[in-house]
Amino acid sequence: MLLQIFKFAFVLALAAVLFLALTVTPWAGMVESDTVRHGFAFLVLPVLATIGWPRLSPWGQFAIFAGFGAAIELVQGYMAIGRVASLDDWIVDLIALSAALLAMEILALRHRVIAVAAPRPRHV
Repeated sequence: MLLQIFKFAFVLALAAVLFLALTVTPWAGMVESDTVRHGFAFLVLPVLATIGWPRLSPWGQFAIFAGFGAAIELVQGYMAIGRVASLDDWIVDLIALSAALLAMEILALRHRVIAVAAPRPRHV
């Protein structure tokens, strides 16, 4: 049940990121810094994806989300509604994505170490 909740949250977050990235809306101005918006989106999406799909490899996720960020920038470059493509935005995406995936890997490693080190109950 918990996996389904995170999968649903991921889909909602992905839809929100796409909507905010590809439209001109006052909601996008809630956070004025474009860098913060990109960083937040690419921190949250991989965390939700990692929890929702725990067998998805970090390298696979990196490729998918890096491509997703690049695609957003390319589409914004062709839009005639006040959006522009920015290499700086994509670099922020990659930095946030890397930080999120690294943090999730460290947490997963810690969890595995604790599971191995924890004493197992003895059956008498």
